[in-house]
Amino acid sequence: FKQKTAYEIKEYDWSSDVCSSDLTEIKKTLEDKRLAEEKVKITQEGYNQAINNADAKFNSTHYLEARSEYQVALNYKPDESYPKLKLSEIDEILEKLQKEKQTAYNRAKASADSYLYQKKYAAAKSQYNKAIDILPEEEYPKLKLKEIEALLALEEADTKQKEELERLYNESIAEANNFFKNVDYLSAKAGYQKALSYNPNSSFAKKRINEID
Repeated sequence: FKQKTAYEIKEYDWSSDVCSSDLTEIKKTLEDKRLAEEKVKITQEGYNQAINNADAKFNSTHYLEARSEYQVALNYKPDESYPKLKLSEIDEILEKLQKEKQTAYNRAKASADSYLYQKKYAAAKSQYNKAIDILPEEEYPKLKLKEIEALLALEEADTKQKEELERLYNESIAEANNFFKNVDYLSAKAGYQKALSYNPNSSFAKKRINEID
């Protein structure tokens, strides 16, 4: 029996000794192995990329974005403990930040309410806007700002009305004084009475009417 050389073994036509079904099975096994290895590679690369992105977001305090990336990492490798630990850490940080925000919001809201009660509208508006900046989803400070605008509008209208009454009063007094100076007492009295319709508390107009009477 003559032993085959290595070259002869390499060049041997294996297909002559192996049936076609065995070759097909071997090829399938090799392809399955290749696909499995490719899947592992893709999974690991995707996981690594998601972790790198998540860590970068976390370190820059963009916690919500970091949480999304850690979730992506878990989609690639659900059993990994690292992203789960980071997600728990993020939840704790966000809870702490939310409590701090709520405290700051409550402080600004209370300050604004106090200023509003004192009718210090500019200061109240400033604090309500601060509260909105802290918790934009809260409706209370937005409603109070609308209330302040309505109060300011009423205050402005009241001021204009008082200014107009003051103008009419002064005109009536000036006219009545002129009649009084010219000894036209009936016209003067009517003028002072007209002035009283604009300013019922005018002691000057009442005094002149008494003098005329």
